[in-house]
Amino acid sequence: MSLILKKRKAGTIYYYQKGASPVLLLLSGTHGDEFGVINPLKQVINKYLSKLPDFIFIPEVSPSAVKKRTRRNGFKNDVNRNFFEKTKDIEAKANMEIVARYKFKLGLTFHEDPQLDSFYLYDSEIMSSKLLHTFKAHIKEQNIGLYSGIDDANDVSLGNVLDDGYITVPAHAKKIIHGDFWDWSLLNGYVKRLLCPEIPGKLGLKNKTFLVDLIFKDLIFPLLNI
Repeated sequence: MSLILKKRKAGTIYYYQKGASPVLLLLSGTHGDEFGVINPLKQVINKYLSKLPDFIFIPEVSPSAVKKRTRRNGFKNDVNRNFFEKTKDIEAKANMEIVARYKFKLGLTFHEDPQLDSFYLYDSEIMSSKLLHTFKAHIKEQNIGLYSGIDDANDVSLGNVLDDGYITVPAHAKKIIHGDFWDWSLLNGYVKRLLCPEIPGKLGLKNKTFLVDLIFKDLIFPLLNI
C-alpha cells in the first residue's frame, strides 16, 4: 500500500513528509518480524491525511529487516539497539539524520508483539486518567485484551512491568548506552513526548487496523489538540 504523499529518501531509508514544519513523527518497521502493522498504519494515515498536522512518517525504519522478516537487519544488528552518536549501522544513522532535523511535539513508534493477542502502550509521560480510560474502554469494547506482565524478561534494556496495557517510562540517561530510539530521541530533545504502541501480533488485520485507527482518534488528535 502506498501513501498519497511523495516518497523521499535519506541514505537507505524512504520516508514521507507532510508540510515544512513537522510536529508529529510516525515510525514502523523497526523490526522485520513486526511488519504486520505497516500497511494498517499507511491506511490510517491516508484516511486522516487532511486532518493531520505536518508530519514525518518512516514506514520501514529497518528496510533490510522487514525484507528478511527478522528482528535483526541485513547487517546482523537490531537497529533499535544502534541509536547512538557513533553508530556504524547505516539504517540507524539514516533514521537519526531524518529525525534530528526537527523538534517533534509527539512521536509514535509502532511495534508488534508477535507472541501476544493483547495490547499494551509505552508512554514517556503520564497520560491523563480521562484520556487513558476512554482509550482502554474502546479497546475492551472490541473484545481486545490489555496486557499485564513483563516486557521483556530476556532483554536487559527492558524488563518493564505493564499494568492493564499501559506503562510510563521516562527517558533515562543511563539507558542511552543500549541504543534504543526511545532514550536517544527524548534525551536529545528531538521528540518532546513519545508513545510506543505494541500491536498484538496474533490479531487479525481487521483488529490491527482498528487499534491503529483508535490510536489516532483517541490519542494523537487529543494530545495535539486537533
